[in-house]
Amino acid sequence: MTGAVIYFANRAVDEIESSFGVADPADYDVEVSECGVDSFGDVRAAGRITNTSDRDRSFTVRIRFTDADGSLLLEDNGYVDTLEPGQSTDWVIVTFTEPRGRPSCDVDEVRYSSIGS
Repeated sequence: MTGAVIYFANRAVDEIESSFGVADPADYDVEVSECGVDSFGDVRAAGRITNTSDRDRSFTVRIRFTDADGSLLLEDNGYVDTLEPGQSTDWVIVTFTEPRGRPSCDVDEVRYSSIGS
């Protein structure tokens, strides 16, 4: 009986991680297509994410914003509604932070999300 309990506990952990944890890179394709300063002087990043998995997924895209000298401005998240397998959508994150020089915007992490599910 102990083996069955451990098996089901491990399955529960796997299901939680596949719904809320760091996303498997095989389950998505993400790109940053725009990184700059908007008309208000705030850093803005935009891009596209595609669900490459075989099931409906919601994602959280975390972007790392840095100044021209590489100093961290902040990290911020963009939330993506549920995408069907093969479906893509655009995302936008505005930081309300003024950079020193030209900013950089890099994908720091993609996680599974329940937002939009």
